[in-house]
Amino acid sequence: MARNLTLLVLSMLGGSMPLLPIEPGRPLTEYKLDVFDAASGIIPHEVSGIAIAPPGFLWAATTNGLVRFDGTRLLRIPSREIPGLKAKVLVMVATANDGTIWFTPAGPGLFSLKDGIFAQATPQQGLPANTEVFAMGLGRRSWFGTRDGYIYELRAGRFELLPASCDLPRSSIRNIYEDHDNSLWVALDGGLYRIQGSDVRHYGPREGNPITRTFAVARTRGGDFYAGGLGGVVHWNGNRFEPVSHPKLDRNSQVLEFIVDRNDDLWISTDGQGVLRKRGREIEVLDKTNGLPSNQALNLLEDGEGSIWLQTRAGLVRLRDAAILAMSRRHKEFASSGRISQDNKG
Repeated sequence: MARNLTLLVLSMLGGSMPLLPIEPGRPLTEYKLDVFDAASGIIPHEVSGIAIAPPGFLWAATTNGLVRFDGTRLLRIPSREIPGLKAKVLVMVATANDGTIWFTPAGPGLFSLKDGIFAQATPQQGLPANTEVFAMGLGRRSWFGTRDGYIYELRAGRFELLPASCDLPRSSIRNIYEDHDNSLWVALDGGLYRIQGSDVRHYGPREGNPITRTFAVARTRGGDFYAGGLGGVVHWNGNRFEPVSHPKLDRNSQVLEFIVDRNDDLWISTDGQGVLRKRGREIEVLDKTNGLPSNQALNLLEDGEGSIWLQTRAGLVRLRDAAILAMSRRHKEFASSGRISQDNKG
């Protein structure tokens, strides 16, 4: 999906040392944990989404507009200063390959920012009025999934409805993953679907997938495909799905997001079980028992230096070879929930 602003905040905390990527093979328990948590203060407004945009700035969607952090200064753009934006609260932000920053309000609307110019998607561009965008798949192509289960592709400035998405359930799209063969894996509140051309296929219990409400989909560079949601994680074995077995991934667990890092490890965020890293057959857990500030790990991101960031209910955590740093309510602009996105440079 999904799910904050503080990725570069280390420069304000005296973190001028070079950052080291996650070292392959090192256990999670060997990383030092530095926590900046809610005990330090109360944050006045909440960040609900984050993205990295060229030349490495952080953009955050907040309860009152956008915030940009350049490593030294915070620039606030209140909602009232964004042309056409009627809602005060923003809920999602993401960056496309061309550097365009896309963001959505709480409710209908889709907005963009490029080269200092704000724009609103309009019906004249093909996006129907009152459309609520719930997911953005910004990879080789730009896909936008809606609350009512439709998918639009942005091509040459126009939003083109993907005809096959009319055969999806009319439920909220949570994630869109474009596979190597140009097919789309679509995670919905109504299950897991794959779109190949005009063919739409549901992957449910008959295919070994017990997850009904799907939030996360990912494929490793080694070719392993995973889906996750309410009920854990499943892996495609070439013929059918099979559950990924782990005590933290039982039928009552709720998996929210995946990332595949530069080491081809699968990271799994959960709402209540912390964060897990799957490397081959081995699964490690980072939770409150070994230093995570909250077991509600909502979103994940790998930055351009190879550090892993995860958003928890108690703040943002960065995992790197030297340490884990968490930033949250005591830093005024950093929230307790939201969605993390990344650009084409990581």
